[in-house]
Amino acid sequence: MKQNQILIATLLAATLAAPAAFAQSQTTAQQAKDAEKIAQAAEQKAEAADAAAKVEQAKAQAAEQKADTANDAAEDAADAAQTAEPEEEEENDRN
Repeated sequence: MKQNQILIATLLAATLAAPAAFAQSQTTAQQAKDAEKIAQAAEQKAEAADAAAKVEQAKAQAAEQKADTANDAAEDAADAAQTAEPEEEEENDRN
């Protein structure tokens, strides 16, 4: 008799626990889906940030090239001015 009572109690507990376990598994599955969506969104944001960083890097390189070109032009102008100065001094000396 006692074994029957234990068996009935066990079956009753299992019967009552099954819906709770099922609900918990559904909750866990939904949490996993939500976490996956969050991870995908984070990955997309990271990819967008990487693309933006590459664009900014390209802009910086272009700006550096422009600065180098401007610096070269300034050096060329300074060289030309130095080359022109002695001729002017020679003309002033002749006068």
